[in-house]
Amino acid sequence: MTQDGSGAQSRLLDVLARLRLPEALIHDSASIAPLPAPDQLWRLLWGSSAAVGIVREVHEDTLEMCPVTFVPDEATQSAHLLPATSNTLGMELVAWVNLTRAFPVFTLERHLGDLVPRQAGPKDWLSEPGPTGMPILGPQEPRIILEAELQDRLQDIAEASWVPQGDGTLHKALRASGVFPSELAQLLGVPLPTALGIQRGQLPVDDQMAAALGPRIGLTVTGVLARNPAPPVELQRELNKPARRAALWATRRSVNESEVVTRRRAAASVYTLAARESTAEPSGWVDRVDRYLQVAGQAP
Repeated sequence: MTQDGSGAQSRLLDVLARLRLPEALIHDSASIAPLPAPDQLWRLLWGSSAAVGIVREVHEDTLEMCPVTFVPDEATQSAHLLPATSNTLGMELVAWVNLTRAFPVFTLERHLGDLVPRQAGPKDWLSEPGPTGMPILGPQEPRIILEAELQDRLQDIAEASWVPQGDGTLHKALRASGVFPSELAQLLGVPLPTALGIQRGQLPVDDQMAAALGPRIGLTVTGVLARNPAPPVELQRELNKPARRAALWATRRSVNESEVVTRRRAAASVYTLAARESTAEPSGWVDRVDRYLQVAGQAP
């Protein structure tokens, strides 16, 4: 794993600073991620884009979320103004109901707080129109630019993806190069049953295996990995859980490693480890991911 978390933490703080969050929400990083649920407030983070949103609906792989900001004077008429009594943070919120959209569950980075039920009227603060920001008075208003910048960040996060788009043709490349299971097992240093699984297109190779295999079949590491079969959906969903994110970050091999690379290595490694066992039933992914994160997070 990376030995210097200060560089990554500094970059995270730089990204969050662009949100102009209250200081407590930038440095709050110790809470344990709960299961996502409606009316929770979360930070979302992917690459250099960050936002805060209220969970509206929870689906298997995505969440419908209403983005929020924290400076009422920057709100346009499209945004609802929620009082400090609306949430456990005790802060005024600008809820951009018009920008509500779906985000991948793995972009949730930190649970910040929750909405609280109204004392009178509809319990849902966003179900009925309430106070809004002021109308835009002209095309040069700074608020137009701020809303456009928010939309750009939200677009980046909504389009986040890490699952390798392997085409599952590695077994064909092996066959075309005359690589048979016995040679493959020796080349990769894996048991013969694992080599057979790779040869049949049932199992992936990780980045280290790809580096060993590439010269033999005339492909780069990236080219080999691009021919992997995709990881099982159950494994993807286990790695996508917000509670896994901090542990995944701890497995990075350098402070500059992207989260896409980190997640793909984790998926390939866990999938390959599962292939070496006698069974690979979906119920076992939790334990396998636990073991991988424990070992990879302690590696020098």
